[in-house]
Amino acid sequence: MQAFTLVYKPFPAECAGAVHGILSAAGGRVRIVIDSNQDEQTQRHALRHELAHLALNHLDDARSIEEIEAEADAYADRMTDSEFAELMKGARL
Repeated sequence: MQAFTLVYKPFPAECAGAVHGILSAAGGRVRIVIDSNQDEQTQRHALRHELAHLALNHLDDARSIEEIEAEADAYADRMTDSEFAELMKGARL
C-alpha cells in the first residue's frame, strides 16, 4: 500500500456540504485531508472515498471528474472492513 499522510482539519466555510475530503500528491508525497467540522459518519465516509481514489490510482487519471468521483463513491460503498484496514496500513498520522 502506498504511504500517505492523514490529516483531520476544519475546511473553510465555503466548502461546507460540498467537499468532505481531499486527496493530493505533490513532490512524491501523498496526503489525505478530512474535514474535521463534519460528523463522525461523514468523516468516515470521506476517508473511505479518498482511500478509494488512492486504491484506484486516480492521482494521475485523465478521465472526467464526474466519472472518477462516481467510481470512488462506488468503491467506498462496497469497501469491506478488511480492505479499509489494509489501505490504512499506509497511513502516517
